[in-house]
Amino acid sequence: MFIVLMIIVLGQNQFFFNSRPHDSFITSSPHAINHQNNNGVEKSRSIINCNRSHHFYDICSINGPTIFDPIESTFYTTNNETNIIVEKIKPYPRKWENFTMGHIREFTLTTSPIGPPCLIHHEAQALVFSLGGYTGNFFHDINDGFIPLFITVNSLFPNQDFILVISKLEDWWVHKYKDLLQSFSKYPIIDIDKEINVTHCFPRATLGLMSHGFMTIDPKLTPSSKTLISFHHFLTTTYGTGQSQRDQPQPQLQSQSQHDQLQPQLQPQSQDDQLQPQSRYQSQSQSQHDQPQLQSQSQHDQLHPQSQPLFGHQPQLRPHLILTSRHGSIGRLILNQDKVRLIAEQIGFEVILFKPRKNTSLHESFRLIHSSHAMIGVHGAALTHALFLRPNSIFIQIIPIGAEGVSDLCFGKLARGMNLVYEEYKIGVEESSLMEKFGKENNLVLKNPKALQGKVWSQEIMDIYLREQNINLDLNRFRIYLEKAYQKAKMFMTING
Repeated sequence: MFIVLMIIVLGQNQFFFNSRPHDSFITSSPHAINHQNNNGVEKSRSIINCNRSHHFYDICSINGPTIFDPIESTFYTTNNETNIIVEKIKPYPRKWENFTMGHIREFTLTTSPIGPPCLIHHEAQALVFSLGGYTGNFFHDINDGFIPLFITVNSLFPNQDFILVISKLEDWWVHKYKDLLQSFSKYPIIDIDKEINVTHCFPRATLGLMSHGFMTIDPKLTPSSKTLISFHHFLTTTYGTGQSQRDQPQPQLQSQSQHDQLQPQLQPQSQDDQLQPQSRYQSQSQSQHDQPQLQSQSQHDQLHPQSQPLFGHQPQLRPHLILTSRHGSIGRLILNQDKVRLIAEQIGFEVILFKPRKNTSLHESFRLIHSSHAMIGVHGAALTHALFLRPNSIFIQIIPIGAEGVSDLCFGKLARGMNLVYEEYKIGVEESSLMEKFGKENNLVLKNPKALQGKVWSQEIMDIYLREQNINLDLNRFRIYLEKAYQKAKMFMTING
């Protein structure tokens, strides 16, 4: 009986490979091994192509039937020539950052006249990438994950079916982003790290995600001239339907057999901004009280996104201001936040404190922010939610001492790409808690942070400016920004509702 089953399996795989055992061909060579003329090399390289010319990413493709061997982390494709091609790639779009890339699983693409038997066949092609960098930080989930995925899909797979094949996948991550993932692909996700003894066959495969830089989409680099506003419209299609997460079907993860689908469990990581790449063994625990916090104007007007909609259908009389609130000991807290809120309410805003957690419903967050007219917050991952704002709404980024460059790189670019009415509030020395620690006359830390930072944004420097610094806003100075924002928000509300 065993012999009969083996004959059936090998017969099914003739389309992909010859039936000889694959372990007779194992090579770690990073280049083509040429035993023929140059024409043979060119012919083989048309099967496997890699583009390594970009600063942010590498991308490789197998342009024909391929089979993935999980033991060797290798994608094989048939080639009857004696010329052998071997390429290696770590499919994560931060290739300049050596420390981060050290956490990314490396894959091999190779041609071979032989290969392993195929156990699971797929009709759709594979798109392979990793989440092994800064996953769990909302900024990096979007900047290193979903924006590059959006660019890649619109550049390489327009109107084509594909399967998401992901390394370093976590169940809580799938649960949080399940609706967005299903907007990209209708197929169950393959958690490639759990496919230990199972081979998968695809008609072709692409490894890597394309990136145009921090929080940006360059229309000149996409065939259909996509922009960051195009990505916003994609988010609107996904989260603007009015259907809550609990009403959505459960996400699908394909495991070792097609019927072995994993049910995700919400086990988010710690709440603090994650500045180090994650370990696959990192704890996923979280306290039960760590729930979404959305607080509106009065103390009793507490919003519970799991039990009621954020807004009714009554007309809005006051422009809504989202005040993103940091909490805990992660730095960049607004120490006089209650006074800032009171001033904004006196000016005329309906103020809603937004304290996003890792398990905050993105449907509810989108509905809250997309229906608002202005957003204010200190530089940090929560400002990534500005992607939910409508174009031409108002966005003020409060910039701590020493964070000018990174603030513009991340959220200044986002604001310009989204056509938001953008203002920067750069705090003064007297508004920074670092003055108490280093003294007002410290020219290096407080008055010349660029000289201290030099060309290297080290962990020590980052801790000083992003974790050890809190903010006590100058209320008279900040009131001027709020008054201007109110006038612009009133005008935006009159035109757009």
